[in-house]
Amino acid sequence: MFRRLPIFVCVVIWLCSLEAPGQDPDYTLWIPYGFAMCGDAAVYLDSSGGDLVHGWSFGVCNGTGLVIEDVEMGDAVAALNGGVGPDYYQADLYFSGFTTGVVVDFDLVTGLGSAEGQ
Repeated sequence: MFRRLPIFVCVVIWLCSLEAPGQDPDYTLWIPYGFAMCGDAAVYLDSSGGDLVHGWSFGVCNGTGLVIEDVEMGDAVAALNGGVGPDYYQADLYFSGFTTGVVVDFDLVTGLGSAEGQ
């Protein structure tokens, strides 16, 4: 077993050093800096890639001094599919944040077009 250990360690180090692709700069998710500790906050998507966005998922975590009481879809999401909203919307609250997932249209016919701050 001791003869195999150096080879195993080299393989693990090599796998961990592979470059991972970063976020596509044409699609940026952001939260405005300095929003109030009490009140509404929003998460925005800037999409300048030219392609329709057919879905997304993300999570937000927070410190212990902040409590998230509810997660709702914004006006731009509710207006998708001719005002019907997305085909799938799921938001889950946790003690330390939330996760959300959206599929705009299961048939990939409609989507969120290029826009800033949606």
